[in-house]
Amino acid sequence: MLVLASLAEKDAEYDTIKKQHYGRYLASYCKPYTTLVMKDHDIVIQKEKLIAAFYRELVGYYNTKNGFSTHFDAMPLEVQQALLNMSFNLGFTRLKSQYIDMNAHIKKEKWADAALQSNRIGIQTQRNLYVKNLFLKAQASAKKP
Repeated sequence: MLVLASLAEKDAEYDTIKKQHYGRYLASYCKPYTTLVMKDHDIVIQKEKLIAAFYRELVGYYNTKNGFSTHFDAMPLEVQQALLNMSFNLGFTRLKSQYIDMNAHIKKEKWADAALQSNRIGIQTQRNLYVKNLFLKAQASAKKP
């Protein structure tokens, strides 16, 4: 059963974290200063709901009625993974509106060109490289007979 923290507990936790040094930190940095913890079961449920919501948005946009040569589900798995990763990081609205060139290449199934346009500012180089390589892998697979 999901047990929610009270507003007072959330406020106290927020105040504690806010007093720490400013910057972007991994969850492991904040852990010593926190007391509120979600149960693994609840985390999985929330993760699945979030993925399902992103999936619905991706399927609703990446389809032939919007000028793409194929529907999201028919795109190479690597492309689907790249778009889900980007959607999770950026939010669907930004993926759609700020990555116009990348989406134009996706419409034409030019995966290598999409890879060059997939870079995001403000995230880890490793994560950008992961997404870029997913597109490049899709391109390499498309060239095979």
